[in-house]
Amino acid sequence: MAEKVIVAMSGGVDSSVTAALLQQQGYEIEGVFMKNWTPLNAQSLTDCPWEQDQADAAAVCAHLGIPFRSINFEVEYKEKVVDYLVREYAAGRTPNPDVMCNKEIKFAAFLAAARKLGADKIATGHYAQWDGKNLMRGVDPGKDQSYFLYTLTEEQLAPVLLPVGGLQKKVVRELAEEFGLPTSKKKDSQGICFIGHLDIKEFLQEEIGRKPGPLFLLPPYVANMTLEEREWQAKPVGDHLGVAFHTIGEKMGHYLDNRLYRNVRGESQVPSTFVVSKDATHNRVYIADRHDDPHLFTTVLQISDMIATGKKSEVSLVDVLAGKDDLWCQSRYQQTPVKIEHIEATDAGARIFLGEPVWAAAIGQSAVIYEKNRVEGGGIICATS
Repeated sequence: MAEKVIVAMSGGVDSSVTAALLQQQGYEIEGVFMKNWTPLNAQSLTDCPWEQDQADAAAVCAHLGIPFRSINFEVEYKEKVVDYLVREYAAGRTPNPDVMCNKEIKFAAFLAAARKLGADKIATGHYAQWDGKNLMRGVDPGKDQSYFLYTLTEEQLAPVLLPVGGLQKKVVRELAEEFGLPTSKKKDSQGICFIGHLDIKEFLQEEIGRKPGPLFLLPPYVANMTLEEREWQAKPVGDHLGVAFHTIGEKMGHYLDNRLYRNVRGESQVPSTFVVSKDATHNRVYIADRHDDPHLFTTVLQISDMIATGKKSEVSLVDVLAGKDDLWCQSRYQQTPVKIEHIEATDAGARIFLGEPVWAAAIGQSAVIYEKNRVEGGGIICATS
């Protein structure tokens, strides 16, 4: 008797091809659309209405002749992902909702629901590879999503199939055409996990409320000058929405008063400016007018909430990494990995010492550790230096 696989159908081409490939391989397939949370004013906040995605997923299942159903995860998504996102931004950090969605929804709530439906396995359209022991990068470097899956434990990954992870995106598109799938021409979604392109700033303003404050321009960097010394000498050049609404490395031209900038710098040209630091206590945001400003770079990441990918939850990531000397760190999605010089255990987690600086590492984001293309684990950035 064929194993039953329930495919998480997003209404996109990747999950559609996932279902078609697994059907071709002889599995008993059922498609499930996850109805996640939608803002009350969805039309103004998102350009990806869930109704169309659900209709597309249903059309693919009808084309393949497989059962289709929609399961509502709005309560779980609101509690585990949306509330987390709001809470982190309100605290001045930069959360990663896609990581949390995978951890709490796709590979937890959805997995539990699939098991109740008699599934032997579940499948998603992620560009990553799982061989039953190791989580690996997807073959297509431009689409690799392993960064978002580092929190998954052995129990979560054991029943998972990721059939498009070993394919180039171009090949997936070609397969969609060959299978005659209704989603073969559909554009890729660039939004937050399963809810589309949410206007974060607009959404947060409704949830948290604006708290405007002064935008300060840091003086030009001088050798050995500390960030605190520069902040002390910074001059006001505009206003920001509130510390919660801005993240490290963000361009701030929209909030800059060009006249004030020219007065401070004594120059006619106004270059791009970037957030370097934030002071939540005094509601201040500090910016620099150089992309290569030294204080936008860090060589030490302190992480907490560490997880060893694909291992039992009680396994220590520090123990897993012990003795390995070809480790690489990625502190944001699609960032070029940086060689790790060494890792030092701390009471809260670990310090990662990098061989070269990384740009705009934000507190609240994930630092994921790889050995070549294998995901070893990671944690949440809680401090940088």
